[in-house]
Amino acid sequence: MQYDDFIQKVQNYTGVSRDDAVKVTQATLDTICERVGFTHRYHLAHQLPKGLRELMTRQKDEARISLEEFYRRVALRADISYRDGVKYSQAVARVLADAVPQGELRDILAQLPDEYAELFGKEPSGPMSPSVVP
Repeated sequence: MQYDDFIQKVQNYTGVSRDDAVKVTQATLDTICERVGFTHRYHLAHQLPKGLRELMTRQKDEARISLEEFYRRVALRADISYRDGVKYSQAVARVLADAVPQGELRDILAQLPDEYAELFGKEPSGPMSPSVVP
């Protein structure tokens, strides 16, 4: 998948402008980088188009953050509401899942707590899930 295709798909899923799709994609990938170890980040980066690849290799430290904190960080980075942070980061994750081989995605998910499956399209585990916002 090419960079423009990736951003266009994010636009299609979110309904935001191209500039906002770029911003939320960068915010989401930056935050994924904080949560995933360098080796998996490196492998994932090489599955992505130029322009996104660089985002995956610049973050150095891994942080053990909850899914709720993940959404909060995306919202802060993209300067959007928490609700949009949830919705838009899930859209980026959906495009990411389409862009990389399933084996690579399984490796990434295996490194994350179970709650992160919601980021990649699994139904929220219950009404208290950070993905469920009023």
